[in-house]
Amino acid sequence: NERFHFVDPVAEGTTLALERDSWGHSLADASWAVDEGRVQQAGQVFVWHGQPQFFPMSDRCRNVFRAHDYHRVVRQTLGATHFSFHSAPPPNRFAGERSSRSEATPG
Repeated sequence: NERFHFVDPVAEGTTLALERDSWGHSLADASWAVDEGRVQQAGQVFVWHGQPQFFPMSDRCRNVFRAHDYHRVVRQTLGATHFSFHSAPPPNRFAGERSSRSEATPG
């Protein structure tokens, strides 16, 4: 299957679980929900941490992502990872945090 893959199979499984559990939300809405702290995993606010991705262009590289061990970890992570979406962030989500959303004072 010709697409980008996360190098880390746990990141691949986590992202697939997020896609599965965001059913009914557009990609933009799901992205904003994560950014605004409205997505929880195991009762905790889910924080996105970017991970390296790879687009395999040769059979040798594709075989890395077709390997049984890679898929086993992806499946285990996918089965064990569940997200819930909420209409509002939990209280104090941004307490003590400088939000990038605050407007800069023109100077």
